[in-house]
Amino acid sequence: MIKRILSSILVLCVSVTIFSAAALAAPSEMQISDAGLEKIKGWEGFSPTAFVDGGQWTIGYGNACDPADYPDGITEEEASELLETTIVDFEGYLNEFLAMNDITVTQNQFDALTSMTYNLGPTWLNSSYRFWIMMKDGLEHYTPSEIASALGIWCHVGTSIHIGVLQRRIGEIRIFLYGDYTETASPNFHYLIFDANGGEADTDVYVYEAGTTYGTFPSVYREGYRLVGWFTEPEGGREVTTSDVAEHDDTIYAQWAPETATSAPTYSDVTADHWYSPYVTELSSQGIIGGYADGTFRPENTVTIGESLKLILLAAGYPPQASTGSHWASGYQSLAVSQQMATTEELSSLDEPISRQLVAKLVCNAMGLQPYTGSSVFADTDDSYVMALYTAGILDGSMDADGNRNYYPERSLNRAEVAKIIYAMEEHARR
Repeated sequence: MIKRILSSILVLCVSVTIFSAAALAAPSEMQISDAGLEKIKGWEGFSPTAFVDGGQWTIGYGNACDPADYPDGITEEEASELLETTIVDFEGYLNEFLAMNDITVTQNQFDALTSMTYNLGPTWLNSSYRFWIMMKDGLEHYTPSEIASALGIWCHVGTSIHIGVLQRRIGEIRIFLYGDYTETASPNFHYLIFDANGGEADTDVYVYEAGTTYGTFPSVYREGYRLVGWFTEPEGGREVTTSDVAEHDDTIYAQWAPETATSAPTYSDVTADHWYSPYVTELSSQGIIGGYADGTFRPENTVTIGESLKLILLAAGYPPQASTGSHWASGYQSLAVSQQMATTEELSSLDEPISRQLVAKLVCNAMGLQPYTGSSVFADTDDSYVMALYTAGILDGSMDADGNRNYYPERSLNRAEVAKIIYAMEEHARR
């Protein structure tokens, strides 16, 4: 029996067209359907007498109450009337939020979201949360598993995952995605609980559509250690990878090895006489950058916007970012845009080579450096971000035959050059 969880004790544990055939309706006109109301009653369960649930007196179908108001208890008919009266407030919270953010939903989606709002309280109605970012972007850009995970993370009581609440989330997910109120006529979903086992993960639960590969695991970190992999036991067990298929619910555990257990890799195309050798060697030993399966580093290869975003944000001290879209670097893209490091347009093509101009802007903003307002030392740019990094010792450009210092802002960046910049960022942070 799952009772309504008060929003004050909730902690956020951190996507095929999937819309119902129902026509879109204006948010201000929407009410929960009879089928949606019956699902809430089933999930909440009926109690004829008041009892304490999470520090709150509750009666009927999960209604908060003063026990003195119900000295003789309540009948199922009275509880239904109370729920129908109470749910109007939660419909109002949801309708107001949808209208404020210009989001339209189908009836089945509204039912699922109303159920969640009744269960969680209105505090989860926040446009900065991952699910609502997806709604604003358009759900057609996300897989069912990505959407399910963004909803499934709302399953905690305090800091602990509540399996009953997680199972309710999966039921609401099936209504939201497929309009399946019976939970029998749509694809099922399975969850993975991630135990960081001494480390830190950006979320501790993902939800996956049954029969699909996992595809994505959370980013995880433990100081002084490197991740060996995810296993079915804290020590030993079977390794679980992102290419495995979601067939059942499970808890998996991060297993670690000390960073000192491995030495920096060597690359056949990086020798001590190369100018970039110390930067590549040091960052490789930290596991920040790596080479290719054939043992090469390929220093002249261009770096994409997505690759640069991840390296720059991690070097600036931001935590690893889980994907918020179909691209592996979408989480880093969302973070950079939300922090106004760059515009959505500038970061729209994550697989395109990044320009040196954009690199300067991202590095400067990620590090919190103020743009430089003085004269430029570069012959080919007076950009304030470039000069801010020059004065901070992050970059120095190159001298041409006439003795002019150039930055070449429109050129792309290669792997050797980005290694030097990331190394310099770390050095600056240690000063």
